Amino acid sequence: AALRGETLDLDLARSWEERDLDEDGWRDLRARLHDEYDALRSLLTERAVWDEDEAGGVVATVTHVAYHLGAVRQVLKFVAHT
Repeated sequence: AALRGETLDLDLARSWEERDLDEDGWRDLRARLHDEYDALRSLLTERAVWDEDEAGGVVATVTHVAYHLGAVRQVLKFVAHT
């Protein structure tokens, strides 16, 4: 949202809520994640010039997303072996 110039609307308490997902819910979550990936990728490739703050935001965003995707990958490995 910030890279698109929108105001961030963060609900940190809600981000830590645990949710049970059935197959449809998991499929929907993965589809939404993929859509956000596509949107971020488009945003990054469409802009030719970034100022210093924007470039820093891009690096922070990509790093943050990579961290979380790595954590999800590790959790999935654990769940698959239990």
